[in-house]
Amino acid sequence: MGNLLKDLAVLMFAASQEIDKKTTEFREKREERFKKFARGMEESKDEFMKKHEKEVKKAREKVSEVAGKIGIATVAEIDELKKMVAELGDKIDKVLKEK
Repeated sequence: MGNLLKDLAVLMFAASQEIDKKTTEFREKREERFKKFARGMEESKDEFMKKHEKEVKKAREKVSEVAGKIGIATVAEIDELKKMVAELGDKIDKVLKEK
């Protein structure tokens, strides 16, 4: 009985080592597949953008035009307003310091 338990313990230890080895291999392969997938997605995106650059640019212009017509501020306009607000804030701080 004692030998059976010892043999079983050795077998379980060897199995745990094999499982650990397999999980490490699986993790490495999974990481490699994910990196390959990410590269493929990036390449596909770049290829799509190259093929359809003109259409995308036209669509962006149309969206900006429509946004302007219905009164929605564009990103450029918002950035300009932020800059103006920052400049006004600096001017107010300067006037307050002079007093």
